[in-house]
Amino acid sequence: PLPVPPGNYTPAEGSIRSHLCPLGHYCADRKEPMPCPAGTLGDVKGLNSSSCNMPCTKGYYCEAESSAAIVCDDGTYGNRPGLKSQDECLDCPEGFSCSSGHKFLCPLGRYCAANTAVPTACPAGTVGDATGLNSSSWSRLCPEGYYCEEGSAAAVVCEDGTHGNRTGLTSPAECLECPDGHWCNSGKAFPCGKGTYADGPPLERTSPCPSSA
Repeated sequence: PLPVPPGNYTPAEGSIRSHLCPLGHYCADRKEPMPCPAGTLGDVKGLNSSSCNMPCTKGYYCEAESSAAIVCDDGTYGNRPGLKSQDECLDCPEGFSCSSGHKFLCPLGRYCAANTAVPTACPAGTVGDATGLNSSSWSRLCPEGYYCEEGSAAAVVCEDGTHGNRTGLTSPAECLECPDGHWCNSGKAFPCGKGTYADGPPLERTSPCPSSA
């Protein structure tokens, strides 16, 4: 009989036909398929070594006899190749989000508690102007003269002709109209100087009072 090629096996003693080793297995002795060990991937047929095709990809785990890698659950990640089970995936730390088996620094305008899969928007009235925040309490209160909608990475100044009289504004609707005798620019109200008046709307600058005839 012809010799059995590597990566093939004979199903029974004395068989004259050989078969290609199936997915998730290797055939080292050319007789009987053996399951690929946990932590390795057997995603092609005809493997002839216990290392199978490759170590399981980083961010995934491979149980014994795997022909396809399994991604770590959302809220966890894989820090190295060759993981054998979900139990070896690591919990996502604070200040990061974890999805598709990988770890990502929490972005601007968001915060990430432990085991986060999807970053949470910073509350309206606050600004998340730093990465890696792990709690809404670390987002900064929106400064006076500005407003911060939900998920803000930067505060937005109140429009010219309006002003903000307190911190923590959540929308442009909370900016106030410029009061009488004032002009408003850059989110602040300024008293009109002697002999001037607020020119507008939008009352964003002053002009000299006209001389009397």
